[in-house]
Amino acid sequence: AESKKAPKKPRPGYGIFSDEIRNRVKEEVMGAGGTMGDIGKKISEEWTALSETKKAEYQEMAQQQKEEFMIKFAEYKKTQDWKDFQLKKAKMDGRHALNALTRTTYKDAPSKPSNAFSLFKAKHLKQVMEEKKGASAGELSKILGEKWKSTSSEEREPFETEAGKLKEEYNQKVAEFKRQKAYVQFLQKRVVVKNRENRLVNLRDMPKKPKTVYALFREDIKDEVPSGKGEGKGMNFVKNKFSEIDADEKLKYKQKEAELREQYDEEMKSYKEGETWKEFTKTSGKIKREMLTEAMKVMTLKFLNDAPKEPPKTAFAIFVGEKRQAAGEEGAPKKKSRQAAKEEVAEYKAEWAKLDKETQNVYDEKRKEKTKQWEGEVKTYMELPKWKEYMEEAKTLKVPVRSLLHRKKKVIKKLKNGMKLQPLPDRPESMPTKPPKARRIFFLEKRKEVDDFGKLQEMW
Repeated sequence: AESKKAPKKPRPGYGIFSDEIRNRVKEEVMGAGGTMGDIGKKISEEWTALSETKKAEYQEMAQQQKEEFMIKFAEYKKTQDWKDFQLKKAKMDGRHALNALTRTTYKDAPSKPSNAFSLFKAKHLKQVMEEKKGASAGELSKILGEKWKSTSSEEREPFETEAGKLKEEYNQKVAEFKRQKAYVQFLQKRVVVKNRENRLVNLRDMPKKPKTVYALFREDIKDEVPSGKGEGKGMNFVKNKFSEIDADEKLKYKQKEAELREQYDEEMKSYKEGETWKEFTKTSGKIKREMLTEAMKVMTLKFLNDAPKEPPKTAFAIFVGEKRQAAGEEGAPKKKSRQAAKEEVAEYKAEWAKLDKETQNVYDEKRKEKTKQWEGEVKTYMELPKWKEYMEEAKTLKVPVRSLLHRKKKVIKKLKNGMKLQPLPDRPESMPTKPPKARRIFFLEKRKEVDDFGKLQEMW
């Protein structure tokens, strides 16, 4: 893509020659019954037949055009139109690269399922087409939409049930698709594409880093450097010349480098106070969070779903679990409204508050037992080949390795906010513990004899 206001690119010698004779050659070829391909062939033949002197004239014209273009283009690059064009081009290139990456990755992804209305439409479309012969696609869709709106909830139920099953199957297929290595590679490549676009869009006016001592010296002698590669040519020539200069001359280059570095630091300080730098850092953070969030989902799908289930974290959670179990809620608690859940927790908190300290300690002991059992299961799980694979992939995607197994939800929530976790050190094994009181010893001994720990107080 090119800006319409940009200087016209110079033509090569053959191009200038072609422009001069194209109209004449076109008339001759088309008059003789030739094709467009024959026009190009005829021009090529005439160019080949030209003398080297004549060809050199065209090449000289081409060189003159190039020199004029370079001057005009250097001036054009200082204009706002050039900056606007570069901005649009960077965004367009980033969008195209991301679309191409998504297309190649998602070609094997499952197709989205039909919703209830789509299933209804598929069933009744043929009937409506027969009733409304000659109706356009838009008109048919409108009729079916009105028919769907007038359908009762009982008539809708089969379609909604089928749509629900299709969606569940789709979600399982998507989960399986995201477990594949190709999807992990897609996430990594997507970050590269987005970061590149971010740099091109927001850092295009960033001050350029100052040249080093060696680069400054090379700039000064560039007209003396023989072209080519090998001994005494190109970079080898520059390297040899640089090794020959004395300490005083090197000092001058070092002083110049220091001046340029100081100037660069000032420019960067000013640049970082501007809006483009703020937008760059904001976008960088957004890209990082997006990658981390999706990477965590992938890692959970691939590895952590099979990890040992984490035990309740508090004695109160053990108490609530037992109460729900006694109420007939097996497994995960049934989904309740926010208000209902709030009222339930408030009720359990009131009951918990009525328990004496020793009874609460019994629940805490049970929590510790469950945690210890879980830690053993985790240790076994981490010896499996699957865990080693997880660690490798976690390092590739730059997500936490061990901490995910412990307090998974909390870790994921914190990492989404860009926070880093600093776990507390473990309690030393040699640290002595306070001895239990008589009442607690009694509770620990008798708790296996009762179903409800609340009865322990009465027994005591």
